[in-house]
Amino acid sequence: MTSIGKGLFGFAAAATALVSVCCDSPALAESLTVAFPVSRAQEVNTVQRTLVEAWGLIRETFIDPTFNHQDWDSKLQQTMVEMFPLRSSDAAYTKISAMLSTLGDPFTRIISPKEYQSFRIGSDGNLQGVGLFINAEPRTGHLVVLSCVDSSPAARAGIHEGDELIEINGILLSDISFSMLNVTGNAHEYNGSPCYNPKTGIHKTRLGMLTSIMDLHVITQRLEYTRQVIVLEYAFHIAGERLDGVDSEAAAQKLRGRAGTTVTSKDLGSDSSIREVKIPREYIKLSPISSAIIPHRTADGHLTKTGYVKLSAFSQTAAADMENAIQEMESQDVHAYILDLRNNPGGLVKAGLDVAQIWLDGDETLVNTIDRDGNTLPINMVNGHAMTHDPLVVLVNEGSASASEILAGALHDNGRAILVGHKTFGKGKIQSVTELHDGSALFVTVAKYLSPALHDIDQVGITPDVQCTTDMLNSPKDSLLKDKSSISSLEADSCIMVAEHELDIQQSIGTAS
Repeated sequence: MTSIGKGLFGFAAAATALVSVCCDSPALAESLTVAFPVSRAQEVNTVQRTLVEAWGLIRETFIDPTFNHQDWDSKLQQTMVEMFPLRSSDAAYTKISAMLSTLGDPFTRIISPKEYQSFRIGSDGNLQGVGLFINAEPRTGHLVVLSCVDSSPAARAGIHEGDELIEINGILLSDISFSMLNVTGNAHEYNGSPCYNPKTGIHKTRLGMLTSIMDLHVITQRLEYTRQVIVLEYAFHIAGERLDGVDSEAAAQKLRGRAGTTVTSKDLGSDSSIREVKIPREYIKLSPISSAIIPHRTADGHLTKTGYVKLSAFSQTAAADMENAIQEMESQDVHAYILDLRNNPGGLVKAGLDVAQIWLDGDETLVNTIDRDGNTLPINMVNGHAMTHDPLVVLVNEGSASASEILAGALHDNGRAILVGHKTFGKGKIQSVTELHDGSALFVTVAKYLSPALHDIDQVGITPDVQCTTDMLNSPKDSLLKDKSSISSLEADSCIMVAEHELDIQQSIGTAS
């Protein structure tokens, strides 16, 4: 990512400093000199330098060149003045967050060095914690369980999707004040309103909104992927007030900890009951892929095998893990596939594009991006070779967001797959992430994306070809089990039943032709 030049920060222990800021980008080849008071508190002085870095990156790359119709240059000097009398770095970071909030984009934000380190936990697929993914409900700030890792301590403790976390180790969470959410984030203005529980008075977000594996697409304006970050058990840092000294990142950190220790959680279930559980922390191996072979009898009585692949997030290993799963199922004479992206909130954009290329041939367009100047730039495959040409159905729902929508759009618009399920979330913005000099990190919305057919996704979502209900039917069949997927529950999933019907149609058309 293009950033302001090094060596531009002449800080000194004086009442005032002059800083000359210039830009490396040819389009922004200009210099600006700003005078501001320099704090005598060393930790605040350090954050002042961070402020200039962040401000410069916004100036170069933010998607809105009007900066929400404000004078961005004057914002720097104003924030410097406000920061001058402060005595703590936390207070100083709050000023940076306040400056960024004026951009009107909840995805553009800064996180402290400690918080940034949380993003790097689990980059190798391992985590010490309870295996719980949490999300903040946009309107109330309540922390809601998005999902549990299969067989994790949280799952064994009986914590369920949709439960609300009330306390962690005795610290009350329900009164936390949040002013903005997410980066593959969850912004309150995005597609689909939360649902309201009249029994508890609690708004609960539809599943699939922002999760702990967030959409940290690391992409420059020239779409050069420079860093890959996986966020595990991260509940999205919120730039805003902190009540009771706790924010969502602090809550996530309290869930993590050394294997062998325990954490006590109090949660509100869907039946309005409150319970307290002590959960052990363990080493948790996370794989974004689970798969199964579903036996299927066609209308003419022929027994076939359908390969089922569930992709829960777009991590660094997503494409490689999917290749392995498909290769194994191909060796077992699978003739059709169901790719399940339901409740997949996204992740690494590059991973989404890599997965798309597993299923596509040629030089197809995978996604289109729109930069700050309104220029549309397609991202195309180069001489792609699909691993399989068997019929494919992709399952989506309101929890399928960002990179999931990129993948679904790529497969659908290129005629490779039929979409079954419900309208997707509608997250069509791309963020870059840049580590700053003090170890903090800045997330900046740098582009929007459109599907290959130029359909807008942001705040709109993707409507599937075929709708289905999410009712689970009680008619288990004979099964063959692979990995962690339960065949009986898969075959009783009405959306999978609809998908199998669509695959039958595709195969019959292929046979007739």
